Parts: sequence; C-alpha cells; structure tokens
Amino acid sequence: MSYPTKDYHIIKNQQLLDISLLHKNNNFKFIPDEYIAFIKNLYKYNNTIFPYEIINNKLPNELYVYLALEDYICKNGEIYLKDYKGRKTNFITNSFNKPYIEDEYNDNRYAISILYFPNVPKEIGKLEIIFPQLVNKPKHWTQSLFGNKFLYDKYIIKSGTVILINPYTNYKFSVDNKLTTEINIPIVEFVGSIQYPI
Repeated sequence: MSYPTKDYHIIKNQQLLDISLLHKNNNFKFIPDEYIAFIKNLYKYNNTIFPYEIINNKLPNELYVYLALEDYICKNGEIYLKDYKGRKTNFITNSFNKPYIEDEYNDNRYAISILYFPNVPKEIGKLEIIFPQLVNKPKHWTQSLFGNKFLYDKYIIKSGTVILINPYTNYKFSVDNKLTTEINIPIVEFVGSIQYPI
C-alpha cells in the first residue's frame, strides 16, 4: 500500500480560481467543474485516491464531505468566523486543529483538509501556518500535544497558496498585525476523505 510521503503540502503561486462560482451557490455539496479538476489533481499530487462519485457537480449527500467559501475575520491577532448570532466561532489562531471527518471509514480511508487562499489582505501583515513536529517521536502513538518537546515548522501564506493537510496532522495559524478593525480573509475549504492506493 502507498501512502502520502508528507503530513502536509504547501503549494504556492497556484493559478487563481474563480471564487465567485462559490458565492453564487450556497450549497456546500455543489462543486464547480474547475474545482473538481483542481481537487482531483491535488489528490494525485498527494499520492491518494479521490473516493467520491460526483454527479451533476454535486458531492454525495450521505457523506461528510463539502466545499465551502468561508469569510474568516481577522481582528486583534485572531482569525475566526461568526455564527448567525454574531458570536465568534471556529478560532484558527488560538489552538491546534487537525483534519476530522465523520465519514464511512474503512481501513484505508482517512480525513483530509485542503485550504486555498485566493486573497490574503496586505493589511494583516504576515499570515503563517504552523505545524508542530515532535523532537523525539515516542514509540507508541500519542494524541496529546502536552508534555512533549516540539519544533515548529512555519510557512508564510500569500494569495494563491494551497495547503493540503493529511490525517492526524496538527496545525494552527498566526497573524502579525493586531488590527483593531475587522478585515475579511476568504478561505476556500474542502473537507473529505482520502483513500490510499493499494
């Protein structure tokens, strides 16, 4: 069985995709043609199989898989969304996240996140993604980030950057400028499964 060679991939200077296609259709199961080709190419780059059948540009309703354009907000050094009541949710700067999915698992299917940054505003300064790497990997699997020594891999994100994050890979974002006004950061997010080639 073949597996991805890395926990994550950073692809810079990606040809800009038309995000207005996602604005027009608020259905997270809808996937425009150019995004189908884009995501399938990333799966190949990652040495994995795209496990979904797409019919009439729609992802399967019964599985936890979606493509969304999220308008994140940057303020006071934090990046977050707001819910329908205007409350801050889904902070991606304060704690580590990892791909998570409630799909129909089998032994060779795992979660993946693909993040595409079409426009990083200059006003926010340097936007980075941070991946913790264990200094001494334990012989047994551990879920906790606490009580271990870590080095941190950091990558600057600019407009046109794509980040592909494989299963069990922790990450978070940081931003330079602690702005007191809200700045929008559009992020296109694909969440789904990967299947490893046999």
